[in-house]
Amino acid sequence: EKQSNTTVSNTTVHLLYATDYDAMPGLDASIRSVLKHASERVVIHHIGTSRLEPTLPDVQFHSLTDVHEIHNLTRFTNPHLSSHWSVSRLTSLANYVRFVMADMFPDVGKIMWIDADTIIRCDIVPFFRSALSTSNHTISARLMSGRPLSL
Repeated sequence: EKQSNTTVSNTTVHLLYATDYDAMPGLDASIRSVLKHASERVVIHHIGTSRLEPTLPDVQFHSLTDVHEIHNLTRFTNPHLSSHWSVSRLTSLANYVRFVMADMFPDVGKIMWIDADTIIRCDIVPFFRSALSTSNHTISARLMSGRPLSL
């Protein structure tokens, strides 16, 4: 068991964001918050409609159009609900990238999805290392305590 934990701790930290044009300001702030606090190199995969400008180190851009053509993201949508106000924010194909991320990165042992509007206020590396390292689960989440902070 110690050997498997050692293997996990030596893997590169990979994070995944998927955005459309409207989420770009939040994406820039979120990525900068990750890089500010990270204790080691973090590879960031950005799937979107346009690149961040100026480009940030260790951010790898993938076209949302290309991802959709390869993985048919519309299969995850429900056309009967797309006009309802409570789910209208889910019309962007970027929301559905999370369902194909394992197929997109088959050589990456672990990759963490972060919403583009999430500001990271601590080192994400220990959470990345501990999440999913001792179980057969495929999803992990961080429990938030207290009230959300206002900006």
